[in-house]
Amino acid sequence: MDVKQKTDLLKRVEAFQGLRESDLIELANLSTTKTINKGELLFSEGDRAYCLYIIATGAISIFKGSRELALFTSTDIIGEMSLLDSGTRSATAKAKEDSVLLEISESVFQDLLNNKNFTLLKILKVLSRRIRDNDQKLAIDHMIMTTLVHDLNNTLTCFSSAAIINRLAEEDSITKKYSEMMMKAQKSMQEMIQTALQSFKTNQVITSKTEKDLAKTISDTCQIHLANHPEIKNIKLHLQLPENSKPTPHNANDIIRVLSNLIINAAQASKPGDTVSIILQYTPQMAEILIRDQGHGIPESIKSSLFNPGFTSKPKGNGLGLFSCRNIIEKMHDGKIFFVSEEGKGSEFTIRLPVE
Repeated sequence: MDVKQKTDLLKRVEAFQGLRESDLIELANLSTTKTINKGELLFSEGDRAYCLYIIATGAISIFKGSRELALFTSTDIIGEMSLLDSGTRSATAKAKEDSVLLEISESVFQDLLNNKNFTLLKILKVLSRRIRDNDQKLAIDHMIMTTLVHDLNNTLTCFSSAAIINRLAEEDSITKKYSEMMMKAQKSMQEMIQTALQSFKTNQVITSKTEKDLAKTISDTCQIHLANHPEIKNIKLHLQLPENSKPTPHNANDIIRVLSNLIINAAQASKPGDTVSIILQYTPQMAEILIRDQGHGIPESIKSSLFNPGFTSKPKGNGLGLFSCRNIIEKMHDGKIFFVSEEGKGSEFTIRLPVE
């Protein structure tokens, strides 16, 4: 684009309306043109922000993980929020179609903010509207999820028939065994749902770390909650639990959720017949759970993004599993979760929890 085309574009941008013609021409001279093809990334989440973009033609999608948050078209500004706090990109931008953009660097942008009060006010208005729109989306998402959790609680009542089946079943029968598994699973789900609903009411994350026997929680995860999981049926689970365990305060339902995610991930990375090992061991201050597989390993290119919300390498994944695991272990249990992995040789995730 030449200077006249850039200036005409800037005149149509809401944040710059009201500037003098000479200011717009100066800004046009200081800006550069960028062309990207359909499907090409403009920037990725976590990248350092060094410029903002104004769309001349085309369309740019904004993604958080696998979810599209917004679609921007001609005269829309992209990337101004990160420049205001000299931060990193909070989402990923990708061309929905072939696009031509005007690029304004950080130094030029900062000069604008320092010298053009009217421009600053306009940009702040644009930011305020975007934040308000995001708040509304979050509120809707929150209400949808809370309603779903509430309705799931009602649906769970049908599993109460497992208690009747259990009473009628013969001792040591398969029916007795599976009905007991269903009863325990129902109890865990009801507790998780009640905790989620209570957290919604109080606007606080609620967790109670009353259980002490971590070995039992690990055993229950494998023998009850994952007993009939389709991802587990073609692999071998090897539990290595010490005879004498140290009291480890934790919330059993939360740790079961973490272990289930990690074990299922390990199974998905493994070949039929492979072994996934779950090992419990202790240091003087910590309990350590190791989940070790012999699978294909984690590519170096995605290791740094693995715990990010919304990030997934699976076609049908939602990118919430590992993010939830880190939140439960590190924020709710004052522990630590990390991994080592080598492509072609497997992965090992480690969970550390404080002991009494």
